[in-house]
Amino acid sequence: MNKDFNWDILLTLLKENLIVPIIGSDLILIKQGNLNIPLHDYLTQKISERLGIYHGRMSFQEFILKHQNKTLVKSIIKPIFNDIKNEDINLEPLEKLAKITDFKIFISITFDDFMEKALKKIRCKGNEKIEIINFSLNSSNFIKNFNKNSKATVFNVLGSIKNKGFYAKTEEEILEYFYSLINENQLTLKLSDEIDGKNLLFIACNLPDWLHRFFIRTISYEPYSKGEKVRFIAEDHNENNSEFNTFLLHYKAEIFKIPETDISNSINFINNLYDKWMEYNRKHVRKRYKGLVFLSFNSKDRDIVFNIKNKLEESGVNVWYDEAKLDAGAVYEKQINKQIKNCKLFIAFVSENSISDKSKYVYKKEWRLAESRRLFLEGDSDEKSFIRPYILDNTSYTDNRIPETFRNVTMQYLNEVNIIREIINELEPN
Repeated sequence: MNKDFNWDILLTLLKENLIVPIIGSDLILIKQGNLNIPLHDYLTQKISERLGIYHGRMSFQEFILKHQNKTLVKSIIKPIFNDIKNEDINLEPLEKLAKITDFKIFISITFDDFMEKALKKIRCKGNEKIEIINFSLNSSNFIKNFNKNSKATVFNVLGSIKNKGFYAKTEEEILEYFYSLINENQLTLKLSDEIDGKNLLFIACNLPDWLHRFFIRTISYEPYSKGEKVRFIAEDHNENNSEFNTFLLHYKAEIFKIPETDISNSINFINNLYDKWMEYNRKHVRKRYKGLVFLSFNSKDRDIVFNIKNKLEESGVNVWYDEAKLDAGAVYEKQINKQIKNCKLFIAFVSENSISDKSKYVYKKEWRLAESRRLFLEGDSDEKSFIRPYILDNTSYTDNRIPETFRNVTMQYLNEVNIIREIINELEPN
């Protein structure tokens, strides 16, 4: 169990669209005070409170199974689910998965619609759609008007709480849904076609050992011993299941583990995966445009700027920024000078953080150099400046703390979509 997780093989397969993530319920987090509670734990707690039934440490499936003969138990799951406010749903882990655009197919083994919401928020613009396919034990499992041009497809193999109440709530029902994957109907054949030849990535599924083995076998459509594909596992409780892990490792599995001091294995995995995927893209993406774009910003504005930086790099733009900031040193400062001297565009992100910084680091190290270059190259001519200032907050463009050179060119308040388009329009294709 000491084998390191093989990120290289995962990223290589991911870039070839050969990875299908299987999303479990433990990724769905509900904010309650300062805590993030897994959706199923939250539902168990709320049902218990509403009906005055003690739930102890039972899982959602155990609780529903034990009390399923009580008339109200199953009937109030959907009302409680619908009462969850959008602002109380922590979609960050799912949104990071949605940002990994090499994922085209998602398999969900939870009955909510949050993966769909995350994908629509991140990937859909205009009339673009996400294809949602809900399995059910109480319907013909027929696909109507399957959209081959959708931005992504989600297979809800345990049904959906939004789909007339047909969804798996107990282990018995989960087993029946998994067993139905063996049957040949339009849904299972479509699912089989979509994952044929692909490798499976299980994230936060955390099923009982026996059920997990059955599901992997069913969804793989081949015996464990004959499988050539890699199965990647990122669970929150895998350290407590050494027998299951040993079994999986024997059959070509890669199991992600973190130190016991960390709270969530699966969320840590997603954060690691997203960061490594972004880094992989930066190293391997073909630069589609000539010229360098220099990003100048205060370190307190890093999160906003990095979102733009990532999208530019994904578009094939060559981006440079000062990674070291205050600890630069003389050698690194020469590199900054060189990049500002040679860049095609100098994007200055203006904010209260940057103009009120007592160290004046951004101004001294970057803005002043850009001003000098502009004066040297352009003088007092009307030639369009290579400097592009964008205001990140409510700072006025007439604020005299902003360099006069910046105020003399057209300053704009940041619009993320527009800035990407405007920068690309200024660059010459390779």
